Amino acid sequence: MKKVGVLLPGSTTHPQMGYDFFFGLKKGLKQYFRDSITLISANIGYGKDEEVLYKEAEQLVLNHDVILLVAFADYPKAEKLVTLSEKLDIPLILVGSGARFPNPKVHSKVWYLNLGELFAMSFLGIQVKKQHQTSQISLQTDFYNGGYDMFDAFGKSFGSLEEKIGAINISSTKEEEFSIESIKPFFNSGKKPQVILSILSAPSSGFFLEKIKTENIESTLLASPTFIQELMIKKEKEEEFSGLFSGCSTWVVGKDHTKDKKFTENFIADLSRFHSPYTALGWEVSLFIERMLELELSNSSSSFSPESLDQSFLSHPIQGVRGILHFDSPSRSFLSELYWVEVSSDSIQVTEIEIETALSAWKQTLQKTPAPLYPGWVNTYLCS
Repeated sequence: MKKVGVLLPGSTTHPQMGYDFFFGLKKGLKQYFRDSITLISANIGYGKDEEVLYKEAEQLVLNHDVILLVAFADYPKAEKLVTLSEKLDIPLILVGSGARFPNPKVHSKVWYLNLGELFAMSFLGIQVKKQHQTSQISLQTDFYNGGYDMFDAFGKSFGSLEEKIGAINISSTKEEEFSIESIKPFFNSGKKPQVILSILSAPSSGFFLEKIKTENIESTLLASPTFIQELMIKKEKEEEFSGLFSGCSTWVVGKDHTKDKKFTENFIADLSRFHSPYTALGWEVSLFIERMLELELSNSSSSFSPESLDQSFLSHPIQGVRGILHFDSPSRSFLSELYWVEVSSDSIQVTEIEIETALSAWKQTLQKTPAPLYPGWVNTYLCS
């Protein structure tokens, strides 16, 4: 029986995230492999300690003989995992929301499969520049969300952003200290059309919704992918909130937007859990594993070549829950279909984005980021 090691995160703000991912992965593997693959999991807490990440991963490889490591980890915290992968020749998949730039240094047995936070923000920058050429843009974020790369990706794809900035409001993450005062003047300013971009996640996204409930907002409200996903889930659960928000996301709520029928039949219908972005991501990792083991079986040797696996992804892309997973070889990243979403508590409108345009935005953003900065304090996004 083959074993796969999974490093799962803890989170006080998103406590279901790791569980959703694990159940999606487990259900996917059972669908494709019955009981021939065992998952061995380890808890890495908030993913802040590189030594814990390394130790848990090492134990999975040495004591449990796993054939693959799956880790909720971003750079710089993932660096020691990559070192371990190279030393012990173990394939490594880095999963999560995708809120940090991938390492430009290529490692042939390391892949990024995530929810495309930066991928979506790269396209959003181009879209806003095209649709709101005469607008001023104000940013609402907090000390936590502002520490990741979303605004950087947006700005690099937008270009010449400095002259367009109306205000930047970086607030506390504590409810009693959360503020929108710096951007309130731009909600209904008559000087120029206004765009308010909110890069937030729970609980701050909830604080923001409370703050704008009684405001007279004439501005266009844009939201980062995680915020858009949280709003879609609120709408699905029939929770009221104010405002019409637009943005990009690789995941759309509900079975009508699920591109993998087996997932719909075997996860949504079967399990009494709400379908979240992370259940979809877990299932898609099972599709990666299926492809890897298929290639291994068809190979005369006992192991697979990462180059042949890459070629397989390029010539026959995986059909994921969120759509086709396009493998971008230079960044080692899988990029899903991308959607333009407009969501309020009354409705969700979804438009599929032309994938070549989205991929082009991503590549341009990476070209402008040859050496990403990785602040040491930043752990995997939402693991807080």
